[in-house]
Amino acid sequence: MKRAITSIVFLIHFCVFSQEHDFNNFIHLSVSEGLSQSTVVAVEQDQFDQMWIGTRDGLNKYDGEEITIYRNNPKDSTSLSNNDILSIKEDKEGFIWIGTYNGLNKFDPRTEKFTRFLYSSKKNTISHRSIRAIKEMKNNTLWFATSDGLFIYNRKNDELIHYDKDENTPSQLRSDFIIDIYQDKTGDIWIATSLGLHKVVNSEIDHLKFERFDREQGTDSNIFIQTINEDANGNLWIGTKFNGLLVFNTTNKRFVSYNELNDKKIKSTDIRSLKYDKDSNLWIGTYDGVFIKKANNELIKIINQPGNPDSLSKNSIKEIFIDKNGSVWIGTYYGGINLWDIHNNNFHELYLTKGEQSYHLGVVSSIVEDKNGSFFIGTEGNGVTVIQKNGKTNSVLTNALNKKVKNSNIKSLLLDDQTLWIGTLKGGIKEFNIVTQEFNESSHLELKDILSNQGVYAIQKIKNLLVFGTFGRGAVIYDRITKKISFIQPRVSDINSLTNRRIRSMFSDQSNNLWIGTDKGLNKVSYKELTANTPVLNRFLFEDDIVYGHNILCIYQDHQGSIFVGTKEKGIQKLVKDKFEPFKIGLVNADITTVYSIVEDDQKYLWISSNLGLVRYDPVTKKTILYDQAQGFWGNEFINNSYLKGSNGHLYFGGVKGVAFFNPKTLGKSNYKSKVVLTGITVNGKDPNKNIAFINQITLEHDENSFSLNFALPSYINTTDKRYAYRLKGLNDEWKFTTNNEASYTIQKPGDYIFEVKKVNNENVLKEAFTSINIRVKAAFWKTKWAFLIYMILTILILHQIYINITARITLAHKLKSERLENTRQEEINTSKLEFFTNISHDFRTPLTLILAPLQQLIERYNGSSDMYTKLLLIERNAKQLLKLTNQLLDFRAFENKHSKLEAREDNLVRFLDGIYRSFQEYAKIGNYKYSFDSSSESILVFYDEIKLEKAFYNVLSNAFKYTPKGGEIGVKIYETDKEVFIEISDNGAGVDNEFMNKIFDRYYEMASKVEYQKHFNQGNGIGLHIAKKTLDLHKGKIAVKSEKKKGTTFIITLKKGRDHLTESEIITGKQNNKDSIEYKDYSNFVENIENINLNTLSLSTKKTKILVVEDNHEFRKFIVNLLGELYSVEQAENGYAGFKMALKVFPDLIISDVIMPKMEGTEFCSKIKNDKRTSHIPFILLTSRSSIEHKFIGLESGADRYIDKPFNIKEFLLVIKNLLKTTEHLKSKFIENNANFEDNRIDSEEENMQRKAIRIVENHIDDPSFDIQYFSSELGLSRTMLFVKIKAWTNLTPKEFINSIRMKKAAEFLEIGGFSISEIGYKVGFKDPKYFSKSFKKYYKKTPSEYAETFYS
Repeated sequence: MKRAITSIVFLIHFCVFSQEHDFNNFIHLSVSEGLSQSTVVAVEQDQFDQMWIGTRDGLNKYDGEEITIYRNNPKDSTSLSNNDILSIKEDKEGFIWIGTYNGLNKFDPRTEKFTRFLYSSKKNTISHRSIRAIKEMKNNTLWFATSDGLFIYNRKNDELIHYDKDENTPSQLRSDFIIDIYQDKTGDIWIATSLGLHKVVNSEIDHLKFERFDREQGTDSNIFIQTINEDANGNLWIGTKFNGLLVFNTTNKRFVSYNELNDKKIKSTDIRSLKYDKDSNLWIGTYDGVFIKKANNELIKIINQPGNPDSLSKNSIKEIFIDKNGSVWIGTYYGGINLWDIHNNNFHELYLTKGEQSYHLGVVSSIVEDKNGSFFIGTEGNGVTVIQKNGKTNSVLTNALNKKVKNSNIKSLLLDDQTLWIGTLKGGIKEFNIVTQEFNESSHLELKDILSNQGVYAIQKIKNLLVFGTFGRGAVIYDRITKKISFIQPRVSDINSLTNRRIRSMFSDQSNNLWIGTDKGLNKVSYKELTANTPVLNRFLFEDDIVYGHNILCIYQDHQGSIFVGTKEKGIQKLVKDKFEPFKIGLVNADITTVYSIVEDDQKYLWISSNLGLVRYDPVTKKTILYDQAQGFWGNEFINNSYLKGSNGHLYFGGVKGVAFFNPKTLGKSNYKSKVVLTGITVNGKDPNKNIAFINQITLEHDENSFSLNFALPSYINTTDKRYAYRLKGLNDEWKFTTNNEASYTIQKPGDYIFEVKKVNNENVLKEAFTSINIRVKAAFWKTKWAFLIYMILTILILHQIYINITARITLAHKLKSERLENTRQEEINTSKLEFFTNISHDFRTPLTLILAPLQQLIERYNGSSDMYTKLLLIERNAKQLLKLTNQLLDFRAFENKHSKLEAREDNLVRFLDGIYRSFQEYAKIGNYKYSFDSSSESILVFYDEIKLEKAFYNVLSNAFKYTPKGGEIGVKIYETDKEVFIEISDNGAGVDNEFMNKIFDRYYEMASKVEYQKHFNQGNGIGLHIAKKTLDLHKGKIAVKSEKKKGTTFIITLKKGRDHLTESEIITGKQNNKDSIEYKDYSNFVENIENINLNTLSLSTKKTKILVVEDNHEFRKFIVNLLGELYSVEQAENGYAGFKMALKVFPDLIISDVIMPKMEGTEFCSKIKNDKRTSHIPFILLTSRSSIEHKFIGLESGADRYIDKPFNIKEFLLVIKNLLKTTEHLKSKFIENNANFEDNRIDSEEENMQRKAIRIVENHIDDPSFDIQYFSSELGLSRTMLFVKIKAWTNLTPKEFINSIRMKKAAEFLEIGGFSISEIGYKVGFKDPKYFSKSFKKYYKKTPSEYAETFYS
């Protein structure tokens, strides 16, 4: 009786164990698999079987292959309104409705666009409407449960009807916080609110009325309902937030707690989701895990098991959804999706349990079962574990076993009645009594001694014999009756002996023959021979001549007596007529090479653990099924002979991940057939944003013939076991098989094609329905019939035209040759002119400098008669005019060679033109011209290059005065539109003949004038208007001319507003020089505004300052020397080579050099000065007649501090010298007076780097009293003399004073901080004697250290 009760208890435990394994086995989908976030609140499946998963941070679409994420884009009103998803529902029209924390969204999968409803863009969250549930009713209306009441969408009139709370009216909602909506089998609609249950009592959606249901008195009458479902009897199951699971009887209108009706309680009071699966099991999602109420009212609890990776990921459940396949999708709080399917629960694992925790067993090498259904599991490194029938570990028996074998590598187990024989890797055998739970150490001592230190890989019992297969000593036979021990070992040259000493497997067949598998070959020995002194063996799978055989891993005999052998490299071998032959089991596209174990189940199927996975073979139908990770099995890493067929018919296989077990009778596959869905198309590498799942045909242009189609199988159980077949009918009707979800094509021939794709099984059997789409590739227009007709007509026309052209070409060739020769000659002439003018212009600039510079001095110092003074001014004016013409020629060449670059700034064009206009006022007054200026506005802002535009307007105005007789009219008029500014310069002069109108802007073209040109404008060269045209082209402007003979001429100049027409490199930031042209003012105002220049104010008034002048022109050099000799000490040299020698000799304070010189040019001289440590601190001025901006850049890049054009203004020249010297002196004094720190200077020139290095050297040795000048110069890499020169140039201090100044500044910092005595500070800054430190400090700061410190701490 007691034994019967025990058996019943075991049976109950095992059932519970099996059921828990059946349900707590999930596929997990979370952020690591591509989800946008791991808290899943809503799940829905669409018409294509794709899953829509709502998280707290985005909407996810999962098609079985990849996850597409949709999120809110603040800049896109057609994106999701909010990322916090609360509910999802697909309606009958295929639209996806998404409820969020802020608003409702209608997603059109055809356009991939969202339409928003009930959405607030305000940041105040009180105004947000959260959409908790979405339901489509039988009348096609959509009902929305929100935080602001109930909304109903009526498709007929496209409107939303709103019902909010009215507590005082019994027929209205008590609460506006609606959580769920449910329509039962009879069509009644139930509303779950935060204040109880409501029922809709009428069908007029515009005037709904509700009935309220409260709990009985004595309980909380108002219940916070979160979910509703209905059972087969019409009762409502209601999940609440605080009152647990309730059952509502719709007949008597009474609530009953589930826990009152059942012995097994659901302790959680927070019930969040209720769903029935296809087997009528009620899945209950709670805060504390999942409960499953089975159809027989049995309750199963599923929670997270920390040691079981396949268990529920988190206990806090947010959503439960049952898909069309019957799979259960469980959304958890920060645990992602847990997917359960009955077909995914074919395989289970055994775990080592400790309380509620589960742990992997490790590498399992052997499994045996006792008569009570307990499993003894031998592991490699973890000893022996005993697992009871209920799946729990027998910790008492396990601990007793592991007293001796806890860390042992177990290789074999044999259970002989109450004795468990344990074979180890290196420790021989152990004998354990499973009843007394003790090791038998005193028995079989001789046997144990023989097997000590041996690896026992196999143990077999044959009648009264125990056979131990060792890995190195052959087989040891122990007769339990006679106690006799014998051996089976290889014998040299004996073909009837054991093939190899290393035994891996042994098997006793139905005739009591012992089969022994070794590293090299298989052996068979009869029971009779086992007891013989010299056993005779039969060898198989072994070649005697080369002494080599197969590596045998396992041996098995099926119910028909057939012997199968598993090898390491040659797959399965079957004994056929006393000879083993390869046994092929017909796997598609693969062959088994390694077989670890073979076993037959109760249905007579063979199960083979192999390198490819677990294989089921049907000997009758010859069909094979492979189970691997794709089918939920844990892989293909098995251990030899580690298997067991349990007493319950289950099969157990050991491997590196523990023990996997299953019931062969209940293995099944889903009958639900998902159809392949087309997910996208890529054309020429670009995504056209088309959802091709909704269309039947794609039309592609002729240049879109390269495309890829993506597809997916919405099957979520075995996501890695997906095989597809596809073809493009019209191109190739043969099916192609693939595991990829993409097909690519390049179509050469236009036409109509049909793409078909379907799912196939492991055997590539085409059973499933296919998905198709029509593809039309258009022909290029040039390949159509109309195109060929046009080709023919064009060919005829072309041939006719060729004939005409050939006849004309001969005539034209002669003319072209003549014109080409003439053009070449003209171009050579123009080039010669240009070169001549350019060269002569450069030659003019130096003599002009020698004219203008002394002339300016004469004018500034002149005190004689006014008549002579006026003549001097006349000379200066004409010299400047000559300079202007020279510059104009240089500008002309710059335009011709395209070296002229625009430097435009935004400024007032009216003021600028007014300045140019007034420059000609004095001349207009002398010539009695009627001269006018008119502008529509006082200020018009335009981007322009002041220098270039000034020359252009000057040339146009000069041209007007040139061709207008005295007493004529000349006017300047400015007006604007929104985008342009117009400047009209008109005169009433002789005008221009029409035949010359198209030539006036040509270079070198000058019209003959019958009017005597005034003396200030009598130098014509024919390039003025040409330069004006080029200048305006640079500005992206226009210049046009209107002229009528004897009535006058008008030049119309157009400039664009804004900056869009200019490039960034053509725009310079900053303001224009707000001045009128000085050169133009000289014509009228020079005499009145003359000022005496006092040369004494233009120097530093010291003869100590030394300047080196380097110039190859003797006269110019002499002039500069004489000019500067009155103010400074001047040295001179005739070229750069001599100048560099002189610089090293005298170390001047400033160098002035010409650019173009023999032996060494000025730029090279400057670069050499600046790159030499001895002279790099000396300021450098370059003088040149090269005035172009490119040459200025070259000069400045060589290191020059200033770049001055010849001829120059004397006052400007002297001021530049004065300022450079003054800046040098200021830097020196700043270091002394203002405590300057060169470390703040971020200019990385070589000179500044040396300055910073000098300061760092002193600061690094500031506390070293032995730090002297010699060490300082050595560290800095300079001689003592050069150190003195450098320090003096930087600071006006000697090196010793320089070191002392840094020490004093550091001492002052210590005094300002405080916390140190005067003596300590003296030592810290390198003074041995505190008294000498105080004396030096007072000399430097005019205060003692104590007095200085008091100013900070008084």
